[in-house]
Amino acid sequence: YISIPFCPSRCSYCSFVSYTSPKLLGLLDAYLEQLCRDIAEQAALIKSLGLTVATVYIGGGTPTTLSATQLEKLLSVISENVDMSGVEEFTVEAGRPDTITKEKLEVIKKYGATRISINTQTLNDEVLELIGRKHTAADFYRAFELARSIGIPQINTDLIAGLPGEGFGSFSSTVDEMTRLHPENLTVHTLCIKNAADFSQKRSYIYDRGENVATKLVDYAHLAVKNAGYIPYYMYRQKSTVKNLENVGFSQLGHESLYNIYIMEEVQTIISCGAGGVSKVVGKQGEIKRVYNYKYPNEYLKDFNAIIHRKDE
Repeated sequence: YISIPFCPSRCSYCSFVSYTSPKLLGLLDAYLEQLCRDIAEQAALIKSLGLTVATVYIGGGTPTTLSATQLEKLLSVISENVDMSGVEEFTVEAGRPDTITKEKLEVIKKYGATRISINTQTLNDEVLELIGRKHTAADFYRAFELARSIGIPQINTDLIAGLPGEGFGSFSSTVDEMTRLHPENLTVHTLCIKNAADFSQKRSYIYDRGENVATKLVDYAHLAVKNAGYIPYYMYRQKSTVKNLENVGFSQLGHESLYNIYIMEEVQTIISCGAGGVSKVVGKQGEIKRVYNYKYPNEYLKDFNAIIHRKDE
């Protein structure tokens, strides 16, 4: 797992550690330098232990906050240091359509990525504005069509049921449109607002707005995507979701995301590079030890050697 904890702007429901202000985005070049060193160090450690890499997942934040040149640097370091010959899946999250360009997608394709996420959450422009997404439905269509034309094999799209301002008609229309576009993966989330989210001060208002229809929205989505030929392949719940509903990943048969399965089943060692990442080492008897990187990019830059030492141990 490779972490890019930067976004062009912050979604109002988001609780992830993600740097969005121009001043903090100024850390990107320095962060990328250290991240590339981290990747090289961990790749060497993996080889020395006689392990092989099954999947590579670049997540965020929004990895496509990086420029095409920065993406080229990152992906070339992965290619040079990680033995990619046995890698079955290589994902790059391109979650925000407003960060996606033809040049970036061409770099992603050039280095062998097999899967990307292009996430709209909803196709209702008024709801997108309300939740702080700085893109429109038209931006999503443009990004999706670009990815298809460039030939990246698998696309994942995320939807969120229970967003404020979104009724049954709007959400069901989004679901129907997604089944028409037929991405290889379609993940149906339920709105969850944690304390760190901008919406947290309006929690009661937001939940009152979304709670009455959330169950109906999720039920409709699950039925519609199954009827469109998708199968559910992973599920998890979060604290404070509307109506205690779940998040479910759906897939076309044979396109299930291996990384998502590995991280949910907790039977696979996952080595994490970058701020906010957590390495999970699974022992021979199934015991798990976690190694935490520093949460914030400035801490990651300041005490990088301490992180390397922890992971060496």
